[in-house]
Amino acid sequence: MHGEQIQLRIKLGQPETLLGELQAGALDMFFSIVRLSRPGLETTALYLEELVLVGNSYWSSKLPTKQLTTKGPELLSQTPLLAYSEESPLIRRFWRKTFGKVPEATATLVSPDLRAVVQSAKADAGVTVVPRYLVENELKSGELIELYKAAKPSVNQLYLVPQSKKSYARVAYVRDRLLRASTSW
Repeated sequence: MHGEQIQLRIKLGQPETLLGELQAGALDMFFSIVRLSRPGLETTALYLEELVLVGNSYWSSKLPTKQLTTKGPELLSQTPLLAYSEESPLIRRFWRKTFGKVPEATATLVSPDLRAVVQSAKADAGVTVVPRYLVENELKSGELIELYKAAKPSVNQLYLVPQSKKSYARVAYVRDRLLRASTSW
């Protein structure tokens, strides 16, 4: 987008907060892990990410897969959880899909940046649930270990929510480029 001289600003936040900013005209578009449904709002599925439960070798030895299969929620409720928000949406989604319930424990470390959460997991702060693409290199190198592989992977849909009240050509251009690029992610 450099040649087109389009400027982008990235902002992290909860979907409802970002939606308010979009509706107020402070944002042109945002990414959401929640499908938002409002009159006049165009929400497009962009990317389906696989969620993985990871920890370093210490946590791998403390939480053997066989034990997680039979006592997953109980064992993990006694384990430090690392999340990017107080609501722990990725952890909650993984728990619901994998264990059929939401976690009773709350996160012991919260950082709004998933990269910091991954670094904390590598540094032995606890375990976390993150998108696989974010830890692919760490899984290959052994810095992090996938602690539990469910029969059916837990996934998270990422949505693109552009400003729809004002049909800026630049917003439509970026949206279209992202949608085309997402087919190869």
